[in-house]
Amino acid sequence: MGFPRTPISETEAIEQIREITEADASVKNDHGGILAMAFEPSDLAMRLYSEFLETNYFYGRMYPGIARLEREAVSMIADLCGCAKATGDIVSGGTAANILALKAARDGAVKKNPNVVMPATAHQSLLKGCQFLAMEARRIACDEKTYRAVPEKMASAVDDNTVAIVGCFGDPGNGAVDPIPELAE
Repeated sequence: MGFPRTPISETEAIEQIREITEADASVKNDHGGILAMAFEPSDLAMRLYSEFLETNYFYGRMYPGIARLEREAVSMIADLCGCAKATGDIVSGGTAANILALKAARDGAVKKNPNVVMPATAHQSLLKGCQFLAMEARRIACDEKTYRAVPEKMASAVDDNTVAIVGCFGDPGNGAVDPIPELAE
């Protein structure tokens, strides 16, 4: 395609993007693979998102109000979960969340050769995170019919250097929900 040599109108730009993405999965076209966002954002959410799009909560000194909103939201979520002393971050998506969770597990465990045990269906961001953070990703075969993690197989891969065991609560590719309570044991 190349870079356009002449400007196009806003309407043309929107039409081109919509045409290119027409077949993409979305909540609007009732695609069964969309599990992460099971609803369309509300008008209020979209308005607030666009109003604060340029802010960056990583720079708390420049955006103290945004930093406060993050702390308050994390505190509210922690309270709902019964974890009053929990801390956390609000991130823009699942990949960032997964990588931060892996980093917290690695840093908290302090192992020489850390590894993460995960079902073969685990999201690709977990593999990327292990690679970025110099951890071994141990992908374990799932049940062939349900695509769910098999706790016994997962347990057999755990050793003294395991810093995390991954379970999916609604795999984005197939909708499988791993047996989280059994994996936690």
